[in-house]
Amino acid sequence: MFLLSITKKKLILFLVDVIIIITASFLAAFIRFGRDVGVIYIQEHLFVFLLTGIVFLVFFYIADLYDVKKDFHSPKYVGEIILSGVLTFIISGFLIYGYRLVMPGRGVFFLYVGGVTSGIIIWRYVFTHLAKHLGFKIRTAIIGVGDAQKNLVRKIEKEKSSGVELLGFVSTEPSIEVDRFVKLPVLGKIEELENIIEKYQIMQLVVEDRHQITEELKNILIRCFFKGVKVIDIPSFYQEHWCCIPLAQTSQEWLYQELARKGSSFISYVYEQNLKRLVDLAGGGIGFILFLPFFIPIAIAIKLNSKGPIFYQQKRLGQKMEIFYILKFRTMVHNAEKDSGAVWAEKDDPRITRVGRFLRRMRLDEFPQFLNVLKGEMSLVGPRPEREEFVNQFLKKIPYYSIRFLVKPGITGWAQINQGYVNSYQGSRDKLEYELYYIFNHSFFLDMGILLKSIKIVLLGSGK
Repeated sequence: MFLLSITKKKLILFLVDVIIIITASFLAAFIRFGRDVGVIYIQEHLFVFLLTGIVFLVFFYIADLYDVKKDFHSPKYVGEIILSGVLTFIISGFLIYGYRLVMPGRGVFFLYVGGVTSGIIIWRYVFTHLAKHLGFKIRTAIIGVGDAQKNLVRKIEKEKSSGVELLGFVSTEPSIEVDRFVKLPVLGKIEELENIIEKYQIMQLVVEDRHQITEELKNILIRCFFKGVKVIDIPSFYQEHWCCIPLAQTSQEWLYQELARKGSSFISYVYEQNLKRLVDLAGGGIGFILFLPFFIPIAIAIKLNSKGPIFYQQKRLGQKMEIFYILKFRTMVHNAEKDSGAVWAEKDDPRITRVGRFLRRMRLDEFPQFLNVLKGEMSLVGPRPEREEFVNQFLKKIPYYSIRFLVKPGITGWAQINQGYVNSYQGSRDKLEYELYYIFNHSFFLDMGILLKSIKIVLLGSGK
């Protein structure tokens, strides 16, 4: 059986991208100078091709070209690839010719960038075609027919490019009635699982929660491991496919075990205790320096637009629920909550000034928080810091909400780039599912990925 996980598919996309980039560099040199001279040319300009290739890969990531569930046949993603090529041409050209590095001929450079862009468009088209083919999908059966399993089926069926071929349920009850809205058959009973696997060539089994299954079922699943079948529980399935942890389908024991696993990881410990703070200091310092030229024009715009101070300080809860004061550019009228108290900002909120609306959309109001990062109160990446008034409500209503305070809050975060700004109880609950994923999986590479995606949000003005 041939099983390709989400991670392996992303790796395939990335490796073929690298091959296309390398191939395009040789083709550009060979077309321009011939094979013998072309090889020498590549050697002399290796740094330039390497630099441009890295810029390409960064823009491919920012453009979501490694999301294997996307339909790359869509004109939108063809446009994203072309835009990535154009931006790579501009930025790499600026770095190479502006700083007068070992400069390649403009003709070769143009052929190289054009070749990579064309190659990636063709490769993504081929990948989407393969992903839709049943032979490229994971043949999956679901153990049990409860609400958690039915909700999972509905979520999978909404995504045509999920990479999962759902075959049906395996019943753990003597008799079961499947919801008429879930168009999947019951393949058989749990006692027949090994025969069901052989009959339907099942590659993956999904169980509800690995910490809540019976000893009898564990013994059956252990035998399935020897048949090469992947067994995954619903919270882990959500992590792998949607990068979040479903609150309704996750037990306290599951979360405890994940926290224990995360705490025992040496690499995780080194990053959290040492490297992450160094990254925050370096990134916070660079961000603050880059922000300085914007300070005066933003300050003038705020003062001309409305009365009141330039900056706005607000009490927030940070790591371990410690109180600190977050610093932002003022985007609302002065004393906006004098009569109402703590309330969420609404769409088209009349309290937001004209300049403030622009600052929020471009996320420019957050820039002063680099000072909070340098002071150690915040991190570059983490869950957004919440107000004490809202936290007190969420702790009573949202399960496991306190877990988000195990890490420092951030200027940007996994929930921010996936959910954006929310102003409701349900929105905060949904965000927590992404925040829990970040807490259990955060690493240097995830943090770098979040920062890159945040740059896209700022440039496109798709902030709150």
